[in-house]
Amino acid sequence: MADSNWRQWALKEITYFDHATHRFVAGDLEIDGERIRAIAPPGESKVERAVQAREWIATPGLVQARSDTPTTAAQFDRLLRAGTTTVGTRCATGGECIVAINRTRLRLVARLLLNPFAQARSGQRRPDSQARAPELRAFECIEALVRRQGGRLSLAVHCPSIASAYELVYARNAAAALRLDLGFELSEDERAARAFRERFYCSEVYLLDYLQLLQPGTTVWGPAQLTRGDIDILARSGAAVPGLEAISNPKRRAHGRSQTSAETDATASAFGARIGVAGAEAEADRCVDAVTVSAAAALGERTCGSIARGMRADLCLFAPSLRPALGGGSEAFVRLFESRRPDAVIVGGAIAHSESNTPIPWISGSSAAPSHRNVRPVPLTLST
Repeated sequence: MADSNWRQWALKEITYFDHATHRFVAGDLEIDGERIRAIAPPGESKVERAVQAREWIATPGLVQARSDTPTTAAQFDRLLRAGTTTVGTRCATGGECIVAINRTRLRLVARLLLNPFAQARSGQRRPDSQARAPELRAFECIEALVRRQGGRLSLAVHCPSIASAYELVYARNAAAALRLDLGFELSEDERAARAFRERFYCSEVYLLDYLQLLQPGTTVWGPAQLTRGDIDILARSGAAVPGLEAISNPKRRAHGRSQTSAETDATASAFGARIGVAGAEAEADRCVDAVTVSAAAALGERTCGSIARGMRADLCLFAPSLRPALGGGSEAFVRLFESRRPDAVIVGGAIAHSESNTPIPWISGSSAAPSHRNVRPVPLTLST
């Protein structure tokens, strides 16, 4: 936990990435607890405890909309060291959700699959009664435990696995009763998509649309097997579909960028390799957004992915470089991650990771820097 003396602090005169302009600009980032309270003109912050960071660079922490691989603390730590601060992970059981949230200092959005419960209940043909299903009490307990650890629980259905449309209706009613977000995973390959069409005589997207399950903000993962009609339905619905632009844009598909997982799900260490070939400035903007604000939207996270007032203080800090980024755009953002790992990573206003040889120049105030539990202490250079 962060030291109580450091609840309010500031990074003064730091060069940070502004999503509104897709440019690196200078300013004072004022942090209050887990949030960015305000951004003042450079050098004008009056916060007592501050870091003189004139030569430092800050970017928002990277966001992974979907990740099925992290299962150990070491895997989560690798993501953290590479600059990822928020990650979505799929859990087959409530127990997996609890284990995952206890293994990481990342902001975790745990996606609990409802398929086993939906299949058990759908045989009753009573989707209208599912709000009273006894398992919902267990879901409430899981949600409370995840939230207590700083994470968030959401619900999902793996569409290729369903045997009846009643399972989708069950999921909708359960999510409504629990007031949790509900998302849908589509077929990963052509064989699964074809099997679904043979079973239901329509595509997964068409069935979701027919049941009125596609609402603005609903997340749909894995659109690699979409038809043109499916793409049009998703575009009209307002659903959040990571990688939809890559699928629907023939030019990007022709350049091998149609793999949606590569747009939003790769680790931060692969970030530069993907975007380094972007070329055009507009393409670099889209790629940066794909691993920040767009990925956050796909997770239903409205307070991460950018550096702005009211957003979570999830930051990657880079020590002074020979190539100052001030005034640079998204390509400078890309090159930064392409050339090095962050020297420090801040999650929710507290240091979650720092390189052992990086002196962070804390000034004015307590020598106890804000940090998470069980984090290696940051070497401090104090001045008054």
